[in-house]
Amino acid sequence: MKALIKKDIFTVLKSMKVFLVIIILFSIIPNFSASSFAVVYASMLPLTALAYDERSKWDTLAATMPYSPWQIVGSKYALGYLGLAGSILLTLAAQGATRLLGVAFDAASSESVLYAACTGLLMTALSLPAAFRFGVEKGRLMLTALMLVCILAVVLLSDRLTQVFSADTSAASLRIAALIFFAAINAASIALSAKFYEKRRH
Repeated sequence: MKALIKKDIFTVLKSMKVFLVIIILFSIIPNFSASSFAVVYASMLPLTALAYDERSKWDTLAATMPYSPWQIVGSKYALGYLGLAGSILLTLAAQGATRLLGVAFDAASSESVLYAACTGLLMTALSLPAAFRFGVEKGRLMLTALMLVCILAVVLLSDRLTQVFSADTSAASLRIAALIFFAAINAASIALSAKFYEKRRH
C-alpha cells in the first residue's frame, strides 16, 4: 500500500500546489478560525485525489494490478490522515512560535484545533464512502453539505465544545471516548468504502 500512498502524494504535490499552499498558509495564520479551517480543508485531499484518479481512468489500470480493494481504499484514507496530521502539526508549531514571539492566538485556539480535527475525521469518514459509491462529483456535493452542517454545529456548540475539551479530569476521559468514537466511525467507513469500491470494479 506504500506505493499507492506515494502515488497519491505525488499527485497532490504535482497537481494541487495551490490547494496545499492554502492549507499551509491557513495553518500558520495566528487565528483559530483560519487554522481550524486548514485542518478541516485538509480532509478534502482524498476526495481531490480520487477526482484525478477518475479523470485519468486509473481504476482501469488498478484492476490489472495486484492491489486489493482494501489497499486502494486504505491509501485514500491514509492520505487524508496524513493531511490532517500535517495541518495540525503546522498549526501547533505556529501557535508555539507566535507565543514565543509574544503574539497570542485567539481564545480557545488549541481547543478549536482539537475539535476541528474531529470534524475533519468525521467528514472524511462520511464523504469517502459516498465518493466510492456514487463518484467524486456527488461525493463532493455531499462533502460541501457536510462542511456547512459541521461548521454550523461548531458555531452553535462552540461554548459547549470548549467546556468539553477544557483541561480538567473529566475532559481527559471525554477525549479518550471521542478518540474511540472517531476510530470506530473511520474503521466502519473504510470497510464500507472497500465494499462499494469492489462493487463498482466488478
